[in-house]
Amino acid sequence: MGKIKKSLVDLLINKRIERTSKMMEKKLVHTNLDQAFPLDPNVVEQHKQKWGRIFKGKINLGWLRWYSQCTGISSPDFIPESIFYTTVEPILNDARYDMAFVEKNFYDLMYPDGIFPETIIRNIDELYFDRDYKALHLDNDQILMDRLKGLDKIIIKPSTESGGGRDVELYTLKDGKFLNTDGQPLTLQSMAKLYKTNFLIQKILPQHSFPSFFNATSLNTVRVLTYRSDVTNTVNILQVVFRVGATGQFLDNSRAGGYSIGVDATTGKLNKFAFRKDGMRYEKVNDVNLAENEYTIPLFDEILSVAKLIAERNIHHRMHALDMAIDHESNIRCLEINNKGNEINFHQLNNGTLFGDFTDEVITYCEKHMDKLYRSYTV
Repeated sequence: MGKIKKSLVDLLINKRIERTSKMMEKKLVHTNLDQAFPLDPNVVEQHKQKWGRIFKGKINLGWLRWYSQCTGISSPDFIPESIFYTTVEPILNDARYDMAFVEKNFYDLMYPDGIFPETIIRNIDELYFDRDYKALHLDNDQILMDRLKGLDKIIIKPSTESGGGRDVELYTLKDGKFLNTDGQPLTLQSMAKLYKTNFLIQKILPQHSFPSFFNATSLNTVRVLTYRSDVTNTVNILQVVFRVGATGQFLDNSRAGGYSIGVDATTGKLNKFAFRKDGMRYEKVNDVNLAENEYTIPLFDEILSVAKLIAERNIHHRMHALDMAIDHESNIRCLEINNKGNEINFHQLNNGTLFGDFTDEVITYCEKHMDKLYRSYTV
């Protein structure tokens, strides 16, 4: 009976992987992919052999073609989204522990003080708490406003699943009320309707002059991608991109029309170009000319140091995407820890192959631990 059950589970999970892969491949329709862009036949063959070791479905060459077209780099090591999300990420990061390590309401319990934006109010399982996890009794809107006294802007976000700026709301004080960008007032009822439970209210984080120079209306972040090696068991910096919001937007992500700029992971120097979500390349970001100037992210070593510190405390996950920021007092802050659904396109478009020198190591690790893939999925 055990063998029959296992065979059934394997079949269902393989079907799910196949279905998810096809969904991912449909995203290529919304890019600037040139189907006629030529690929080196040798690179194509190596690409299929490499990723075919851990992915049993048909490998769509659209991803390789798109990355090669946009970067000018010919390499078999580019990983398709359809393989990363269905196979590699679930093996590197144990999904059973996802929520425990990305729950923003628990950041202040797990990490040193001063790393994250200051939280004013927490909602955990429909109960309210202050920054120090002491119970609050928010019975009416006046008590809520009293807790926010002295502030002119606040951010409200889900404590989980806020990737891509999902349900992140900016509220500004006007005529004694906090209004969001649609002019809707903040009330206990409005928060309950939008979030239901598990969210937090934070102070706005004034940013350093360097990111503000690229766009003052958004909190522009440095996305640091880390990988804990199977060989050395040390955390390594895989990729870094600087994310800048579009003029007038308060979110810096690609869904809101933001830009991503590749960063040299050793020096912190910005590339001379940027990309948007569809793969279109730009030499200017808002009014900043990247092509004619050189820019280097300040306090870059400190940013990487804090990112590594956080990643080292998340043992169940080998790969992390950390949204780092520099505040107006030159303190390094982390806005969000991501261990699931990590964006890979802007890394590969800006900087080349996702895993770089670790590509073969990652494939070998996944090949040896395919059982983790089946543990990560639920039927």
